[in-house]
Amino acid sequence: MGAQALPVGPVSYDLAIVGAGRVGQTLGRLLAALGHRITWVACRTHAAAEQAVRFIGAGLPTTYEAAPLHLPAPSRSVVCITTPDQAIVATATLLAQRGPVWPGVTVLHCSGALSSTVLHLLHPAGAHLASMHPLHAFGTAIDDPEVLRGVHWCIEGDEAAKRVARHLIGALHGQVSEIEPEHKILYHAAAAVAGNQITALMSVAFAILEHCGIAPDQARAMLIRLSAGVLQRMQAEGEIVALAGPISRGDVATVAQHIEHLHVLPPVYGAVYRSLSQVLVTLAQRKGAPQEALAAIMQILQA
Repeated sequence: MGAQALPVGPVSYDLAIVGAGRVGQTLGRLLAALGHRITWVACRTHAAAEQAVRFIGAGLPTTYEAAPLHLPAPSRSVVCITTPDQAIVATATLLAQRGPVWPGVTVLHCSGALSSTVLHLLHPAGAHLASMHPLHAFGTAIDDPEVLRGVHWCIEGDEAAKRVARHLIGALHGQVSEIEPEHKILYHAAAAVAGNQITALMSVAFAILEHCGIAPDQARAMLIRLSAGVLQRMQAEGEIVALAGPISRGDVATVAQHIEHLHVLPPVYGAVYRSLSQVLVTLAQRKGAPQEALAAIMQILQA
C-alpha cells in the first residue's frame, strides 16, 4: 500500500516508554517537544532510566518491574515498547504478568521485523496493539527536531492502534504505509538490503578500486558520487529508466571481461557481481535491450 495522508491536529497523548534506548529516547524527546506528555520511562535499571529521562527532558524514571501500570486516562495513553527486537516478547510477557487493566490503552512497538501479534498477551488487558517502524538508521539518540521529517514508517495492527500511530507519525512529519502482519519480515528484508547490504556492496566496489591502486578515500569519493547520482535518477524516474552500463546495452564482451578479471580477487567479489548482474539482465529485458545479447550474458553469468 502506498504512503498515506496522515492525520494532524491537536491530539495529545500520555506516552510511556519501555526500553528507552536510541529509538525510545529520540521519540520521547521529539514527541515531548511537540506537546505529548511523557508519563514514565522504564529501563532494565533505574540508572539507565534516569539517563534516558535526562535526555528526553521529561518522565518518571523507573524499571520494568516497578513501572506504574495504572493509567488514569486510558483513551489517550500510549505505551511504546522500544526495546531491541529480541526483548519485545519478554517485555510484553512481563507487563502482562503484572496484570494491567488497560481498556483503550494503545501499545505500540517499533520493530521492523516483528508484527504486532507478538504483543498478543496484552490483548486480554483491553489494549489496542500495533507496530510502527521508521525506515531510519538511529546511530545514537537524536535531539534534532527535524530528524524524522519525511521519514517513511510502516504500520500494522488493529484499527484503533493504527489511528494513534498515524497521529504520532503525523506529528513527526513522517509518511506512513500499511502492511499486513505476515509481510513484516519480508519488509524488513527489503530494508536490510537497502539500508545494510548496500554497505557491503559499496565495500566490494571500494575494494576492487583499491586493487587497481586507488587510495581508499579516493575510491569512496569516486564511487559514492556515482551511486548518489544513480539513486537520484531512480527516485525521479524509476530503476528501469535509471539502468545504465554494459548489461543495459547488451555488451556481452565487457561482461565477460569483468568476470575474467574478477578472478584475481576473493571469490565473493565475483559471486556478488554474477548474482546482481542476473537481476540486471531482468531489468534490461524490461528496458528493451537486445534479447539475444542478454541471453548470452545470462549464460556467462551462470557458467
